[in-house]
Amino acid sequence: MKQLKTIVCALVLLAAVSCAKEQHRESGRVSFQVVNSQDLTQQTRSDASGSVSGSKVSDYTTLPSTSDFVLSIVNTSTEEEAWAGKVTEWTEEILLPAGTYSVTASYGNVEEEGFDKPYFTTGSKDDETLPNPVQFAIVGGDEPVKVTVPVVLGNTLVKFECTEEFKNYYKDYTFNLSRNGKDIAVFTKAEHIDVEKPKAAFVDAAIAFEVSGTFTTEAGKPVNYSGDAEVKGLKPATIYTIKVDLENVGSVTPVIKIDLVENLTDVNLGDVELNEDEEEGK
Repeated sequence: MKQLKTIVCALVLLAAVSCAKEQHRESGRVSFQVVNSQDLTQQTRSDASGSVSGSKVSDYTTLPSTSDFVLSIVNTSTEEEAWAGKVTEWTEEILLPAGTYSVTASYGNVEEEGFDKPYFTTGSKDDETLPNPVQFAIVGGDEPVKVTVPVVLGNTLVKFECTEEFKNYYKDYTFNLSRNGKDIAVFTKAEHIDVEKPKAAFVDAAIAFEVSGTFTTEAGKPVNYSGDAEVKGLKPATIYTIKVDLENVGSVTPVIKIDLVENLTDVNLGDVELNEDEEEGK
């Protein structure tokens, strides 16, 4: 009887080992890391070569760290989410069944607009739609799958610049970006425009908005400005300057002129890289 029990136990143990090996062959491991590249390549209409001195995303906001990014892994066959959570919540002990997947890394919410409201997501500045998930496959085995996920700014940046003619005529000014009667961002002369480092607001590039303003002349007379057209057709991962000028200054009614200038600034945050352990770019 003792011999029989030993044989049965041995068979059970062999079966468990066999199942574990089979499960390992049909699943795989993935480890995650966010690598932030803060450098920006600035281009203008007159110089498309990118030789103009670069700027940084951190000129306009505080950059997110690795722990702030959220990953979403979707099984492309079933279109079901296989896993979601912060990068720091993923461990190498988590196995994904063999199959095809897509991964998206994100930070922030495109619907939240204003100052210090960046939205980063998977894709590149040349993509027509964002996010653009990266595809990868799990085939099983001991070696982890290596995937690189590019991350770009999913919304757009807007700032104001006033000419000397405008600033000499109006001693104070405030501009509003609004949509459906609700302010997205309010730019003041002292805090956002006439400062050493002008500030920019983060805006959903896919939805039009209006520009309005309130100005005070040197004589103390208030002037209200309301734009006639919506600002639309903007691109993600781009910074736009709304340039404000004043024409016919010597006339009874000066004309306020507002132009939208596309700076074509690349605001690529960097890459989300899989299977690396050391955080970079902070």
